[in-house]
Amino acid sequence: MQTIADFSIDPKTNFQLDYASIIVPTDQSVCYANLVGRLLDGRQHVLAVGPTGTGKTVTVAQKLSQVRVRVRIRVRANPDPSPEP
Repeated sequence: MQTIADFSIDPKTNFQLDYASIIVPTDQSVCYANLVGRLLDGRQHVLAVGPTGTGKTVTVAQKLSQVRVRVRIRVRANPDPSPEP
């Protein structure tokens, strides 16, 4: 059985200001972040699709913040999660 290392939050954390910056990685988000990173390393296109609230924007933004070269991005977001007729 594997165990996960203890995790603690800095007592000085202001949750009113910092709550949105807390990212809880899941198996799927770690896998997706790895895939996005590999595509960016290979200078390939990335298309992030999925249901609302699954971390697409956070994952891509996090990966882009780690890129050391300039990249051109185009973002198209549909705020309406219902499918088109």
